[in-house]
Amino acid sequence: MFAAAVSVAVAAGCGAPTTITGTGDATGQHLFAYASDRNQAAGQYDLYLWDQDVGGFHLMRGINSLSAERHPALSSDGRFVAFQSDRGGGTLDDIYVYDRSNASFVAVPGMNSADPEIEPRFSGDALKLAYVQGGAVKRIRLYNGQTKSLIPLPGLDTTGVSFSDTWPSPNQDASLIAFVSNRSGNPNVYVYSRTQQRLLDIPALASGSDEVEPSLSSDGRYLCFSSNRPGDKGGYDLYLYDFSDSTLSPLSAANTASDERAPSISNRGDVVLLQSNRPDGKGRWDLWIFDRLRGDNLPAQRAVERCGRHRTLLRWPY
Repeated sequence: MFAAAVSVAVAAGCGAPTTITGTGDATGQHLFAYASDRNQAAGQYDLYLWDQDVGGFHLMRGINSLSAERHPALSSDGRFVAFQSDRGGGTLDDIYVYDRSNASFVAVPGMNSADPEIEPRFSGDALKLAYVQGGAVKRIRLYNGQTKSLIPLPGLDTTGVSFSDTWPSPNQDASLIAFVSNRSGNPNVYVYSRTQQRLLDIPALASGSDEVEPSLSSDGRYLCFSSNRPGDKGGYDLYLYDFSDSTLSPLSAANTASDERAPSISNRGDVVLLQSNRPDGKGRWDLWIFDRLRGDNLPAQRAVERCGRHRTLLRWPY
């Protein structure tokens, strides 16, 4: 039982796919963060924070710079925004964490290095931040916002191998981390169990096509990703894996003959924020909301309310 995608035309002119994250914050507002090069040169991204309840943007004073800001991650209470940016210093991209409560940046000692750091994503409890570190060979890292230190990932932070792991997406406490790896040759989605210190065996995720941009629900039940595997509408389509019964299904009602990319799924798996270059948008990549449990007439406003309702009020870091 699937519903239709509901248009949210707030990202007209957005460039190539980049992370979208949605949440509800302490005041009950329902937000999502994304990067866009609207009204600027291609690739010159700034970060935007859209409030679906009021139908407008929130000012994030001092977060954007003359450099490109990309891949924003929004904490579960909407207070913190993590993102990547190359602001000089010879290390290429670093991770920055911005505190909306006082319009300032949070110190993250030990996170950034001489290598690039990219693609941050908060755990559902907002206490940890997963990200990617490395140049030609990339590895997933996990940062504890309370202790300001790295958390070991045995079996995932392997050295001496040439494949790369990217695009991490943790669950509520980062005991599970979905990610993309080219260890089998082409990009595929994998799930790492921090408790078991190994990759989970999920045959449905393995294919000869590309599986990219995973989003793991905070409760760990659903995994949404984009793939160009054949069998649905064409191009890159969205797929949903349900851990409760080990089934994989295309989100056919959300997919089109164009590309659907970079999903961000709600805790219960009912709402997905996504990007698409479908022709009925406003140009290039636009943002859309898909609700798979309600009817075609569900307003976009209520969809984002449902996306944010499950969130808990926590702070990162304490």
